[in-house]
Amino acid sequence: MSHCHCGSELAFENCCQPIIKGAAAPTAEALMRARYSAYVVGDIDFLSSSLAPDERHDFDPEQAKAWSENSTWLGLAIHAVKDGGENDQIGQVDFTASFEYQGARQDHRELASFKRLN
Repeated sequence: MSHCHCGSELAFENCCQPIIKGAAAPTAEALMRARYSAYVVGDIDFLSSSLAPDERHDFDPEQAKAWSENSTWLGLAIHAVKDGGENDQIGQVDFTASFEYQGARQDHRELASFKRLN
């Protein structure tokens, strides 16, 4: 059994895959991990649908697909989580996604905000 792309100790099938396939993410961190894994496996539809509706206008599926396919995904580090638990409506996840693109290693650090919808 290999561990999930997101760096958890769980198998992909028991971690991010159910969320990518449509299960509700229980926490903001779980959604962040699933979004990273979606880049690794190239699930661009999930990446689009898991964005807040008011953020989707900036999402370019073709660019995301090219980035996904042409990167070597090296790992995800979660630095901090604020709120975003199972009973929270909002949360923040401070993370770094590491990848190699066009021969250069890059570390993308972001403080991502999440809002539970429906």
